[in-house]
Amino acid sequence: MYRRLREDHGLFLSREASHEVTRIVMPADGEVRSALSLAEAEPCVRKERCTTLPDGTVAEYVVMHRRWDYFELTIDESFH
Repeated sequence: MYRRLREDHGLFLSREASHEVTRIVMPADGEVRSALSLAEAEPCVRKERCTTLPDGTVAEYVVMHRRWDYFELTIDESFH
């Protein structure tokens, strides 16, 4: 999909403005638990991203869920 947008329309979504929120969800809803093979008491990671074009048009809206044990967040604030 991203290649088609780039080749056919010159859109590079990775270069456009976006707003992304990542949060831990517990409990996950039943459909998500089933798809990710999670026990009822296990959390999941929910990521929501909205990408917009310069004119304000929403080009992409994504909601994705990941297993908690497949997720890692690293923040490196080193300044050299």
